[in-house]
Amino acid sequence: MLKKIKISNQILRKITDEAYSASSVVLGKKIKNFDKKFFSLIKNKKNRSRVFECFNMLIALNFANYEIYNKIKKKIKKNLIIWTYPQVRLDGSFSNKFLSPLHKDEWVLDKNKKGYVVWFPINSDGGSLLISKNNKERKYKKDNYWGIKCTNEENLEEIKINYGEGLLFDKNILHKSKMNQNRITVQFRFEEINSNFSKKSVTQVIDSEVRKYWSSRLLNR
Repeated sequence: MLKKIKISNQILRKITDEAYSASSVVLGKKIKNFDKKFFSLIKNKKNRSRVFECFNMLIALNFANYEIYNKIKKKIKKNLIIWTYPQVRLDGSFSNKFLSPLHKDEWVLDKNKKGYVVWFPINSDGGSLLISKNNKERKYKKDNYWGIKCTNEENLEEIKINYGEGLLFDKNILHKSKMNQNRITVQFRFEEINSNFSKKSVTQVIDSEVRKYWSSRLLNR
């Protein structure tokens, strides 16, 4: 499955309004657009990390996740639950290290499950994904950040997603990020649920620094 879908203005406005407000606080500068000024500010690694963490804690993501769930459930006609938490990505020439290599999302999904991804930009210029035309991976390599990646990158097609559009695809689509493209994107993942369900595929782990702080403070009193 690979198709474009409409993302409502209500969803986009709720996310962007909250993101403008949050980044204005974090960066100490009024942010009203995700433009060159904004991307120049997050070239700084510390700023980028703070904004990234903050964006992934936006309350509006929960509203949008639920609205998107209702939308695609009608298209897929399956019972769905959350596969991974809602995620915001900051991509651009400033962070090529973290661009996703050629991969399938099923590689973060437990065995014998069916999953779906909704991916959409919240910056006005939109964004692109590179999709494998033949969708067949043949060569693999370990990746220090992503774990594993596919290295045969021939026959890739760029799919442009405009502001107000999203891309709905299943776990088997072979794809990767486009280099040197400034964009802010949201992705939601859902999986089918049936009588064979036993556990969630992705677990949340307490941050090591948080655990270290409280262990030191409470155990050494």
